[in-house]
Amino acid sequence: MSAQKKWFVLINPTSGGGRGKKHWPKISQELKRSGINFDFRFTEFAKHGLELIDSAIEEGHRNFIAVGGDGTLHELVNAIMTQNAVPKELFCIGLVPVGTGNDWARHYGIPKSYKAAINRISRGHLVEQDIGKIVLKNSVNEPIFFNNLAGIGFDGYVVEKVNRFKHWGAMAYLIGALSGLMSYKNFMAEIQWDNNSFNGKVFMLIIGLGTYSGGGMQLTENPDPSDGFFDISLLPAQSKFKILGMLPSLFNGAVTRKRSVKTGLAKALTISVSEMASAVIQADGEPVGKGSFEVSILPCALRFCV
Repeated sequence: MSAQKKWFVLINPTSGGGRGKKHWPKISQELKRSGINFDFRFTEFAKHGLELIDSAIEEGHRNFIAVGGDGTLHELVNAIMTQNAVPKELFCIGLVPVGTGNDWARHYGIPKSYKAAINRISRGHLVEQDIGKIVLKNSVNEPIFFNNLAGIGFDGYVVEKVNRFKHWGAMAYLIGALSGLMSYKNFMAEIQWDNNSFNGKVFMLIIGLGTYSGGGMQLTENPDPSDGFFDISLLPAQSKFKILGMLPSLFNGAVTRKRSVKTGLAKALTISVSEMASAVIQADGEPVGKGSFEVSILPCALRFCV
């Protein structure tokens, strides 16, 4: 499949503590050895990937490989979803995971080995995956799209802190969670989804397509990124002592079986926040705003090579 196509490779040189730049010569050689014809560019600053992908689409590229982590893939997805010149079904996206968390790759079992990941791309097995769409209320910014998981509350609060700990690798998320817990405050919100609603203090709300977030945490019950539904987990306000006791359950999925956690499926949600301080919204591990927003699902919106 790959030999018949021209691919555009987007490399984040800082991903995974610099692994993107360090391993690119070997990754490049393996792509060539696998018969993958490609152009490539390195990102040089925040959100540079959006510009690079826009230009690549104008040049005729429809097949993309991200060499990076969840944030690099997030930029690639958003560049494709925000443009309207080319139908979304014409695109194909692959990933060579060299990031800190690599949560989307973990869901599909894409190996951390660059050779094995490139072999997956070469095989050409495609899946059509749902994409989430976030519209921030009282904002003139474009919608934000996510391919793995979004949330508001504690997880978003931690995401804001994680960058300073990324030299610790996957442990960065656990360190960020422990340090963030001390200063985090629950917030008031009204949440509506399908025929359900919640009004009260919130610790965090998770809106999932994939299984993993935060370097391996499992915060949703039975996510399927191609079933046309979000898998949601709502954790109302909790004491810091109780949350500390729950931390192990965040990594093995047991948190969804706690009596205090509300789980379910949804096609759309409306979140109205009355206390902004801790109401940080994250999408695919990237902070994207604060406060109220709406989220909807776009069924089977993009094709991924897994």
